[in-house]
Amino acid sequence: MKWGVLLKKLDFLFSFLVKIIILIIFGIFCCYIMSLNLLVIVITLLLFSFMNSFLILEGRTKFDMEIFSFQAIAVFLFERRAIFYWREVPDKIFTHYSYIVLLFLLISLILFIFLKFKNENIFLRKYFYCIFLYLIVIQNMLESNYLVIISLIVSVYEAVFSYYMIDILVISMINIFLIKKNKKFIYNYFFIVLAVLIRCMTNILWRV
Repeated sequence: MKWGVLLKKLDFLFSFLVKIIILIIFGIFCCYIMSLNLLVIVITLLLFSFMNSFLILEGRTKFDMEIFSFQAIAVFLFERRAIFYWREVPDKIFTHYSYIVLLFLLISLILFIFLKFKNENIFLRKYFYCIFLYLIVIQNMLESNYLVIISLIVSVYEAVFSYYMIDILVISMINIFLIKKNKKFIYNYFFIVLAVLIRCMTNILWRV
């Protein structure tokens, strides 16, 4: 019994250390290499989300789809177009935006299938549905002419929310409820740290 508990603690510590190393590598990349382009930022966060979703259990590496689901949909929320509203930004930041939309649809489809048929976490499922609908209807992610007015109406508060990272704070608080159900969701905070770093660079270092 004690040996099993010790192995679990070792697995947790090793996973924790590996994720810190990965976070540092991505942090260096974001600070010194990554260009100011929304597609590059989204791909960077998605790649980190994928790597951050691997867990070490009983000495074996396992990909956790629940952790990835939480992080992947949040990528599109954190890096939505609205965070650049009411700012003077270079045109290059929106280059290849259509690819972001395709990624959003593809990943959303994968997550929907998983959460609908392969997952029993109702809270995580509702979390996904809420963000998905918010991005489609309020943020007009698909750039529908019928939803332009709605996106313009919310653009003012969106600019404030994004600058002061209120959206990231809200997602951080939601994650607390998931941690109460399963401690593995604590790893989501590595993703949130990287998201905060990128938002800081957007607000301060890149001055946009």
